[in-house]
Amino acid sequence: MVPASTISPFDDELIRLAAAGERTQIEQLVACLQPCVHRMVIARLSPKPNQWHAVEEIAQEALVGVTKGLPSLVRCDAVGFRAYVSSIVDHKVADRIRQQSRPGKRTGSFRSLYSTFSGSSSAGGLVAWISDSGDTPLTAADQAEQIESMLRHLGKLKEEYRRVLTYAFFDQLKTAEIAELMGISRPAASMMLLRAVRALRSSMIEADAPAKSGGGGDREPTHA
Repeated sequence: MVPASTISPFDDELIRLAAAGERTQIEQLVACLQPCVHRMVIARLSPKPNQWHAVEEIAQEALVGVTKGLPSLVRCDAVGFRAYVSSIVDHKVADRIRQQSRPGKRTGSFRSLYSTFSGSSSAGGLVAWISDSGDTPLTAADQAEQIESMLRHLGKLKEEYRRVLTYAFFDQLKTAEIAELMGISRPAASMMLLRAVRALRSSMIEADAPAKSGGGGDREPTHA
């Protein structure tokens, strides 16, 4: 079997074969999808250290849901599969929040954010968009600190901003897919994404540097 680290979970052929019930491809798909699902859950929860176990549990529940639903997957390609996984993660996170007003009742260590997000352009891309310079921090420690701060402020945004940023940067959906999931038009989704990036940038700048005003310009993320 090809190592999961060398396979994209959004490979059209892998998705097609897994949906057709090929056991080897199902195992490969789940193995390489696992880190992606973790990042997607983290973005939705912005968990505190004592809530980290909830991320693990929800991610596993989502992976089980993805596996069970593969035979009924309507669109067996990367675009359809991304939207399908996003929807399942949405539901699993919402279910957990309904069960517990705030996920997690016991304490635990917060796993390295850098190791969780390394090799992914999702969080790093968002960090670059919201930074003053437009650059992603070079060192692992700096990037982990930036990502932790970004997740903390992401959790404070209004729900629609949090959702659109999560879909765009963590789930890596295109604008058309975001619009469909949110029940809005494509232009409205693009505008909401731009406003959400600005809101997140402003929140981080105000908290980290109260004396500074404004951010790094009005560059619009490209997710068309």
